[in-house]
Amino acid sequence: MQALLIAAWVGISGGTGFLAATASPIVIEQFSSPPPQVLTDETALPGRRPYNASALRTGWQYTYLEPKARVEPGKQVPMRTRIHLWFGDDGVYQLFYSARWSSSGAANPIGARDMDGVDVNESGKFSLSDDILLLEPTRTDFTQRAKGAVVRQEIAENQRRVYLVHAEPTTLHIAGRCASYQVEPICREGSNIWYQLSATRVEPVPRRDTASKQKPPPKRD
Repeated sequence: MQALLIAAWVGISGGTGFLAATASPIVIEQFSSPPPQVLTDETALPGRRPYNASALRTGWQYTYLEPKARVEPGKQVPMRTRIHLWFGDDGVYQLFYSARWSSSGAANPIGARDMDGVDVNESGKFSLSDDILLLEPTRTDFTQRAKGAVVRQEIAENQRRVYLVHAEPTTLHIAGRCASYQVEPICREGSNIWYQLSATRVEPVPRRDTASKQKPPPKRD
């Protein structure tokens, strides 16, 4: 299953019908995104085609709290999902995906003692052709959490992916299949999913390289 990633653009070039880059992105630090939707053959994505890859030079974020997510048969609990993507000037990107839920049904699963979840940190190169976005990851780190503790960490297989993207001045509309690590209930339908992302200047948290640890401070005599 192809991974669902995100992209976005800000600014519209006059009279061309394409989205163009602006000097400084619009800042939306706190927001709640619209819920994801299934993309059908009859669905027309809103927005315009991005002008070129230079329009991707900033960060973009999706955050949504689903009040009744079915995490297992016969059980529904609140689930918070976050996707954050940063595009660099040199054609590289970094993606952070996280999902959190509480088996006890806590209204705010973040910080709950029985909090479960997954984290994914992915980085690689990107390119754009018309309204088709190509992502070529070079590393994908996966972390699984249970009862608030890390129970599994691994470097996952990289997947080359292609997405359809349209944009408005402050929003990106992106259509694609969910990644195998995504746990949102809508992803189990196996259909293409349409997400809406908003602009942010906040960069993703730098990857923690577990293969290299900091050296201890020198001993004092």
